[in-house]
Amino acid sequence: MNILDMLKEEHRALEHLMTLLSHSSLRETDARREGLATCEHALLVQMEVEEGVLYPTLRLRMSEAEAECTLDAYAQNYAIADLLSRLMLLATDDEIWRASLRVIKENLERHHAEVETTIFLKAREHIDDATLVSMGRRYAALREQRALERLDKRTFAGLSLRPSVLQRQPAVTSI
Repeated sequence: MNILDMLKEEHRALEHLMTLLSHSSLRETDARREGLATCEHALLVQMEVEEGVLYPTLRLRMSEAEAECTLDAYAQNYAIADLLSRLMLLATDDEIWRASLRVIKENLERHHAEVETTIFLKAREHIDDATLVSMGRRYAALREQRALERLDKRTFAGLSLRPSVLQRQPAVTSI
């Protein structure tokens, strides 16, 4: 699968999770906390791939004027990540929590729509299919590596052993 299709699927999954969270009750504090952590993780992995793989590749193949859209996408990513990190500081049973989540969800959906209608179209014009598929494989490997790292952090939280002591090798050594 190519990177654009993978990111599009990830966008829908993240939006769906945000919808589920927005319908959660004040009493579901643990579910909200866990769901928000999952959203943050997914968003950070998406940003890492978009900003570390897709956007730079696209910028190399486009004129400076055409590449302006990637700068907007960088800024939108940072704004959404900042809002999400602020939400994570709020108590999940705080009344403002749901309203803050709604603002983030709306920004995220607008960002995804813009990226999919501008950047993804430009990527299909400027990057050949084989390269998009190769980038998709790199994204899948990175996503797997980040999932393992997240699992290691949760499994070894509070222990003196570091996950790196284990025999497990990361799925990707560099991107």
